[in-house]
Amino acid sequence: MPYAVMAVVLFLSRMEALPFKGWLLKLTLRSGELFGTNVSTALTLGYLPGTIFILAALVAVAIHGASPGVLRRASRTSFSVVAGASAALLVAVPMVKIFIGSGAGIADLPAMPKVLAQAFADGLGSIWPVMASVIGALGAFIAGSNTLSNMMFSLFQYNVATISGLNPDVIVAVQSVGAAAGNMICVHNVIMASAAVGLLGREGDILRKTLLPATYYILGAGAAGYLLQYGFGLHFGTLYPVLVLIVLALGLRAAARSGLSNQ
Repeated sequence: MPYAVMAVVLFLSRMEALPFKGWLLKLTLRSGELFGTNVSTALTLGYLPGTIFILAALVAVAIHGASPGVLRRASRTSFSVVAGASAALLVAVPMVKIFIGSGAGIADLPAMPKVLAQAFADGLGSIWPVMASVIGALGAFIAGSNTLSNMMFSLFQYNVATISGLNPDVIVAVQSVGAAAGNMICVHNVIMASAAVGLLGREGDILRKTLLPATYYILGAGAAGYLLQYGFGLHFGTLYPVLVLIVLALGLRAAARSGLSNQ
C-alpha cells in the first residue's frame, strides 16, 4: 500500500490536466538573481519527489501501526545513509550549476558546455553522429541526468548539425540516447545508488563495472545515428554491429574453453 500511495501521488502530481501540479508548484522558494548574474534557483517543496516519498513513509507508519520508537530508528538509519551521500553531492551539485550557468557572467564569456562541445567538434566532420552520442553521455556524467545533458547540449548539437549539413533531428535524437546511456556512469546516480544499498566508498568499483555497458550503448547510439544519416554503406554504423558480434563470439568461445578446462 505505501508503494501504491507513492505511485498514485506521483502520477496525479505530474498530470497537466489536473489541478494538483499547479497547487504543488505554488509552494516554491526562490533565491532571486545570484551574485549579480541572471542565474537563480528555486526549490519546489511540494513538487519534489522526496516530499512524496516522505508522505508515503508516513502512510506506511499509519498502515502498519508502527510505534514512535520504530519511526525514530528508521529515520536515524535513513539520515545516516543520506548524510554519507550528501557530502559528495553538496560539492557536485553546485559545480554542475556553475558549469551550466557559466555563460551568464558580466564578462560575457561563452558557457563552458559550449566551449567543451566545440573542442570535441573541431575537425571531426562526418563522424559527428558518434560524437553527438559521446557528448550527450558526457553531459549526463557531469550534470547528473539526461534532462540536464539535453538542456546543455541540444541547441549546440542542432547548430552543429545545421552547419555541417547533417539532419538536426537525427543528431539531437542521438544526443538524447547518449545522455540516457551516460546515466549509468553519472556520479550523482552512482553515489545515491551506493548509499541506498550500503556501498558507500565503493563508487569507483561500480563505475568500473558500468563503464563497459555504458560504452556499448553510447557507441550503439552513434552507430544508429550513422545509419539514419548516411544509410547502409561501409562506415561505423554498419561495422559496429559486426564488431559487437565478433567480440561476443570471442567471449563465448573463451567461456566455453574455460568451462572445459575446469571440467
